[in-house]
Amino acid sequence: MAGHICNYVYQIVMGRMLTEEDYGTLNALFALLTIASVPGLAIALVVSKYIAGYNATGEQFKIGLFLRKMLFYVSIFTAVVIALGLVFAQLISSYLMVDNIFHVVLIITSIALTLLLPISTGAVQGLKWFWDLGLLNLVTPVARLLLGILLVYLGFRLDGALGALAAGNLLAVLIGFIILRDKFKVFGPNIALGRREAIGYAMPVLIVTFCISVLTNIDMLMIKHYFSPQESGLYGAAVIFGRAIYYFPMAITMAMFPLAAEAKALKTDAYGSLKKALLYSAVLCGLGVLALNLFPEIIINLLFGDRYLPAVHYIRLVSLAMFPLCLLSIIANFNLAINKVKLTIWSLAIGSIAEYFLILKYHATISQVLYVLMGVGLVLLIANFSGTMLRKPDREMEKVYSGM
Repeated sequence: MAGHICNYVYQIVMGRMLTEEDYGTLNALFALLTIASVPGLAIALVVSKYIAGYNATGEQFKIGLFLRKMLFYVSIFTAVVIALGLVFAQLISSYLMVDNIFHVVLIITSIALTLLLPISTGAVQGLKWFWDLGLLNLVTPVARLLLGILLVYLGFRLDGALGALAAGNLLAVLIGFIILRDKFKVFGPNIALGRREAIGYAMPVLIVTFCISVLTNIDMLMIKHYFSPQESGLYGAAVIFGRAIYYFPMAITMAMFPLAAEAKALKTDAYGSLKKALLYSAVLCGLGVLALNLFPEIIINLLFGDRYLPAVHYIRLVSLAMFPLCLLSIIANFNLAINKVKLTIWSLAIGSIAEYFLILKYHATISQVLYVLMGVGLVLLIANFSGTMLRKPDREMEKVYSGM
């Protein structure tokens, strides 16, 4: 939670220190980072699951073997991402109207480091080294915030803000490998570790998380492309408040996930936890939406200053658009917890594609883009809520990727 607070403080402080134009570029590149780093979540999930299993059975040599193999495969994947990023850097720069291609290179560097970090965070979580996990989760946002303030203050402007992103990730990666250095040194016989099983385990999480990231971030990328730098900067400020609505119930989701998974394993009612999570989240997010619609001028003037007051209208619409997406995320996580993901995967994939093409067609104004976001989110929420609640709890687990 402290890490998320630091991330928000970073966004707000950068909004006050940078020009509206630079702030719009920062938020667009940050949205690209969010989408592109989604595989890191799947990596962390797989590492945590397998390390926990090997640690429970006392197979320390398998922990070392698994970490080394994961580092090898993830390093290859990261190298491919860097290569593709550099090849398409000019195209990305042109689409997002980023004048300096070096800014795109900096965000590609951040993406690469974000893909390496989950090896450490997943491992310490699986080992139940929770103090170390807390440290790793806090290093990146704190370093990003402090370095960002320092570098922008020294006159590096957007270079400093983006450089702080990469530096924070690099510091966390180095600390993670230092924490795990002894585990990497444990050797034993070279055995197969179930690569196909790991991919099948992670794939539903990867698809669902990627689609949700697209649904909640692609608007920022497309607005940066279609609108002026100043307008995208104003929208970037509005998005910060919308993201707050979206992330409000994160703790509720984290509490619901193991409860639903446990209930599924024990063949008891898992749907009670979903109903409570939706109710609490609807109340919490509803209060946030109400505050942003009643007092937007006061809130934006207090946090960003009066030069961002033209974003008031966007704040109201962004908050309303994020409300159904917030509840949709809870339902998606619930379905992941009980391993019934076919409806969620297909609907989110179709919804992500539909959102892109609808914005492609309807982008005369930023408000029009937000109405698309709102409409897609509402349709997906209704479809997933109906499908999840009408599904019989005693049905057999759907094996979406049985062939993997």
